[in-house]
Amino acid sequence: MEGFALLGFETFADPDIEDLQNLLNDLMIQEEKAFILLESYLSASGLKLLQEVRDTATDIIIAEIPAINHYEDYHPYVEQLIAQSLGQQVLDNKSDIPIAEMEAQLEEINTAEKQLNNHLENETTITNDATTWNNEQ
Repeated sequence: MEGFALLGFETFADPDIEDLQNLLNDLMIQEEKAFILLESYLSASGLKLLQEVRDTATDIIIAEIPAINHYEDYHPYVEQLIAQSLGQQVLDNKSDIPIAEMEAQLEEINTAEKQLNNHLENETTITNDATTWNNEQ
């Protein structure tokens, strides 16, 4: 902790959930900007205010750090988001799809999206032209 204090961080020795709750409440009430480094046990505590701060407080940035003696078991909050969005295989590095194939699939998706957007623009133009023609009649 001394190293963090030397960097200008305010540090708390062995904080518990109540300490975190109080800190977050104070920061939100005072509308202060903060960068908080939490050990993973506090980050995974299930504290509702912590989730609220992550979801809504743009002036408070929360990052996780592993406990020094448990770094092998460390799984940051962002892993859960990645697994939900892209699938667990991305994190497990067990994807059967080579990177080149993924890039090709992404290019196909982008091309299809561009074609759809062009089609929708053309439909809008045709609809607008038809409306103009009907109004002129």
